[in-house]
Amino acid sequence: MKFRSGETAPQSGQYKMIDENGEVINTVDLQKGQTFPPTPSSSCHFEQA
Repeated sequence: MKFRSGETAPQSGQYKMIDENGEVINTVDLQKGQTFPPTPSSSCHFEQA
């Protein structure tokens, strides 16, 4: 499932930040209910690791 910056994490865990080419550019640890952080580009998204 893909998540965008500003959305709320559905569960606690590590999420990969993925760019428009499908490359992992960062990972973030979020708790359930936290907001996904800003990304370098609007075409980036997050997926649970």
